[in-house]
Amino acid sequence: MKKLSINGVSLNFIEKNIEQECAIIFLHGNSHSLRTFSKQMESPLLKNYRLVFVDLPGHGESSALETYSVKILSQILSEFLKTLEINKFIFAGHSLGGHVAINFLKTEIKPYGLFLFGTPPLKNPFDARAFTPNPNAFPMGKSESNYVEISTLMDEMNYVGPEKAIAIGDFLNTDPKFRLGILEDVTSFKNEDEVELIKSFNGAVMFLLATKDSLINNTYISQECFSNLSQVHFNEIEAGHSPHVEMDVDFNRKLAEFCNKAFNEKIEIEFKNDRQHERSQNEQRN
Repeated sequence: MKKLSINGVSLNFIEKNIEQECAIIFLHGNSHSLRTFSKQMESPLLKNYRLVFVDLPGHGESSALETYSVKILSQILSEFLKTLEINKFIFAGHSLGGHVAINFLKTEIKPYGLFLFGTPPLKNPFDARAFTPNPNAFPMGKSESNYVEISTLMDEMNYVGPEKAIAIGDFLNTDPKFRLGILEDVTSFKNEDEVELIKSFNGAVMFLLATKDSLINNTYISQECFSNLSQVHFNEIEAGHSPHVEMDVDFNRKLAEFCNKAFNEKIEIEFKNDRQHERSQNEQRN
């Protein structure tokens, strides 16, 4: 693991395949950590990409903040990627990590694409239909919960065995102020409309819809938000809220397919734009 200080915030991260030019930045969910992506770290399906796994502030081994918001998290992440000099990248955002990735679109650098799972884009004003009412999810918005409540939440996310133990440990290790702070933030009227941010984004977007997810409303995503938007695509996977853990091989294959297509299309567009710019300059000189 590595540490990097960004404006006084210590970020813990892991890198794989650092010789590769195109990167996938993995962003974990609320009260998780980079450990949730252990099944992606050594995947042969992702070997052609630089893989970056980061603990968001207040999670894992990264330092805590005084206040939390998706805007602050995305700004810290922007400085993090600029420091690492990563320019060609796609976000793989799980749950809250997906919201951070969407809000990243307001920063000065832009990803080539968004691969989102467990992330219903939030409208402004907040639309509660994005989520499925589920009393077992209440610990995600509480500073303190007992072990039974946390264990039940992880069962709801379909974690089992060692993965469940890791998820419980990550939850207990998360800054308690984070859950209350981020809940207040995402339900306020202060944030960008994430649906509009995606609509104005000129990169590739994929929502991986987990068919057994009991926490979010997949119909809200596919029909209420983006039913007629050509650059937003949908794919399904037979899993609960954390498909990267539960169905890792299928997940990794779908992620690799998306990245291959998104990077190739973006690089081809950039090449055509550079050629057109070069021709225009030659015409002006002549």
